[in-house]
Amino acid sequence: MNNTLTDRPRALGQLIAEGWRRLTSRLQPGSLMVLRLSGSAPRQLQIAPQDLRTGDPQRAKEFYSGVFHFATKTVDVGAKSPFSVPPPSADWESELHGFRWLRHLRAAGTAVSGSNARALTNDWIAIHGNKKTGPAWQVDVAARRLIAWLSHSVILVEDADHQFYKMFLRSIGAHILFLGRNVNEAPAGLPRLQAMIALALASLSVSDQTSLIKAARTQLGRELARQILPDGGHQSRQPAVLIEILTDLLPLRQAYERVGTAPPDELISAIDRMMPMVRFFRHRDGNFARFNSTSATERDLMATILRYDDALGEPAENAGHSNFQRLTGGGTTVIMDTGKPAENELSATAHAGCLSFEMSSVNACFITNCGAPLFGDSQTIAAGRATAAHSTLVLNDTSFCKFHSGGVFNRYLGNRVLSGPTQVDVERREDEEGVSIVAAHNGYVRQFGIWHERTLRLAGDGNSISGVDRVYETGGMKPLGMRKDECALRFHIHPRIKASVSADKTSVLLVANQRLAWKFTCADAPASLEESIFFASAAGPRRTSQIVVRANIARTDRLRWKLERHVGTRPMTKDGDKASERLPLGTETKA
Repeated sequence: MNNTLTDRPRALGQLIAEGWRRLTSRLQPGSLMVLRLSGSAPRQLQIAPQDLRTGDPQRAKEFYSGVFHFATKTVDVGAKSPFSVPPPSADWESELHGFRWLRHLRAAGTAVSGSNARALTNDWIAIHGNKKTGPAWQVDVAARRLIAWLSHSVILVEDADHQFYKMFLRSIGAHILFLGRNVNEAPAGLPRLQAMIALALASLSVSDQTSLIKAARTQLGRELARQILPDGGHQSRQPAVLIEILTDLLPLRQAYERVGTAPPDELISAIDRMMPMVRFFRHRDGNFARFNSTSATERDLMATILRYDDALGEPAENAGHSNFQRLTGGGTTVIMDTGKPAENELSATAHAGCLSFEMSSVNACFITNCGAPLFGDSQTIAAGRATAAHSTLVLNDTSFCKFHSGGVFNRYLGNRVLSGPTQVDVERREDEEGVSIVAAHNGYVRQFGIWHERTLRLAGDGNSISGVDRVYETGGMKPLGMRKDECALRFHIHPRIKASVSADKTSVLLVANQRLAWKFTCADAPASLEESIFFASAAGPRRTSQIVVRANIARTDRLRWKLERHVGTRPMTKDGDKASERLPLGTETKA
């Protein structure tokens, strides 16, 4: 979205703050600036941390034949090195230089795959090892590469000659020095944390690193305490970041145990807090809720991570620090965003989704947000961030967040939020008959002088969700009669759900299968089905539909609606048993 004149003061303020942050980070001495290595290579590797990601031997065969598929792009390099060909996209280049694909070569488990891994690593060191600039040496990319090299060092050094082994160790030493000197300049959030995790892993994986172990341990503990909130959420409010962090933290915890060194207390505490939050954001179909740049869920990776959860308890339902709410009952789950966007550089992944919600029942997700593409161009990513891409109320076809986009300062501000909700009021009410959330945000006050309030109530048996979306002027007054503002209440439907609207437009039937369906009704305005796009798909964006209820806010200041389990299915029991009957014939009509 283009920046308006009213957003320029906010953009200028963020620009000044970012410039000051970069200056002070360079001047900051930091505990990792002086390292024991001092430019020399480590003498030997002593452990190889575990990689929790699954490898695919078929991908190893593709690499051997010169085919490299990353970030939806495929390049056939033939006999050339993939590091010497023009990359088809920045995402492809980042994936290539991150070396996480080594797991596929390790999964193949053949002498050929090991030889190929060494050849590709040798190519990278020869072409990019001494540059220390460009996309290959972005701090987060270098951190991922170092973690991958350490985790798969067995296939890299096994059967390797002495020359390659020494060169590989020298490059590891160079990575340690580079990350130690630049960690404070890494973008806030996940990139900075990954750099610190990489340094901590390196301190344990290579020999004679006593001083680095202590420095990395201290700095990592401090950063985890800063980034992981008391309820286990991440300061970016991006659910998917939890999976990324745990995928690296769990092997790091094991590495501390293997070398007989106590991990930072903050590491143990962070893992213990994050595990329940993974369950908090997980729907009944196994996927993560699509808030704030969350895309397709790596189901196998999530299953692997959850196997490390010793508590196996139900997550808390009121994530007051992360500002999300979870409502559960009788096989139904509702997850709702009740928070402001993250601030400053952390807002680059924030969506305009305040008060949006997702709903799943038994093993199917019915109401969703559009989510974010795994890889996409700037326009696609921007579309997924807009308010209209979320299951909430949209006023005058306008997103309530303004995002910085393009311009001379894009290098410094990126895609940050320039303006959005500054106040979100939330109240949770629970009784024997169900749970209610009443929340309101002021995201539209600056543009239109309007507040949006949403009330959601999930019945105790999980068979109905009732909602009221209300708009009002500051002070609680109903919008004046001469206003021309139009609102659209949007409920994005998961692509696997079939939807049909009734002839009188009083209801919409949502069918997962012949044993599971829900019906949407609105008491104050007709409902229609419109096209939508589901971005959060591993196979790329998919066409789907959305329920839309439109009204003029001067005539209709509140919209009352309900989602109910369809009469053709038996009500769920308290414990969520799947007892049900078949739906009447003819209900599975496509939108």
